[in-house]
Amino acid sequence: MSYFEATITSNKLHIFADLLNDMSNASDMVVETGEDDTFIKIYSEDNLDDLVISLQYFKDSLASTYRDISLEIKQETKNNKDWVLDFEKSIDPVIIGDFFIKTSFHKYNDDYENIEINPSLAFGTGHHFTTKSIIETLPLYISSGDKVLDVGCGSGILSIVASKLGGDVSSCDIDENAIKVSKENFSKNDIKSDNLYLGSVGDYNEKCDIILANLVSDVIIALSSDFRSVLKDNSFLFLSGILYKHKDRVLKKYAFLECIKQIVSEDGDWITLILRNIIEK
Repeated sequence: MSYFEATITSNKLHIFADLLNDMSNASDMVVETGEDDTFIKIYSEDNLDDLVISLQYFKDSLASTYRDISLEIKQETKNNKDWVLDFEKSIDPVIIGDFFIKTSFHKYNDDYENIEINPSLAFGTGHHFTTKSIIETLPLYISSGDKVLDVGCGSGILSIVASKLGGDVSSCDIDENAIKVSKENFSKNDIKSDNLYLGSVGDYNEKCDIILANLVSDVIIALSSDFRSVLKDNSFLFLSGILYKHKDRVLKKYAFLECIKQIVSEDGDWITLILRNIIEK
């Protein structure tokens, strides 16, 4: 039996990586970012022709914003192997603050707080700016016992970090595979999965001190009222997964909160926003 592989290169690779990771959550394909973020590989048991066409259309839609954007796609058909396993083996450990984030194929590092993540088909390994920026800054804002809601938890990595920092964490995702992967990763890291559920913020019935939302701009905008309804006074909202060009649109929708920090990726393509529901007494 054969499988299909596509190699993608672009001078704006992170933009395509974000789109592909979202698509992988709703399909059986595996998305792997190559060494030094110079290429992306896609593996699937299904033909990738339709995906290639979609990526070309996506690239054309960005041409007005990024006039020099490039995209090259090479397709191959290969003999079958366990490409999910190969993908997990290929992910290098990453150090973010006090955390050493690894898969089960790498040894523990006694100098750090270890987190074991096997991403499978769910997004979230700590390598991408959208995840890393939250992990780096969360320790500055979280206190022991804080109620934390992780919306679109993916692999569960942000929930695990928040739990290890002392948060009382609830986690949700609308993708059943993400819930399954998160539950497995919680178990690997001795985190309870009692408050992990299939759904979104609209299904959450408490007030929280911190919301973590590593999503995409349109979803973040659509959820603004739901987020507002569950935020405590003086609570924090972390918004990531936002393309920089959408920053003003997001901030306009969240004008009811004060933006206390903006974190921009080195390439200038991404931004993470930390907002606060400031209530003066």
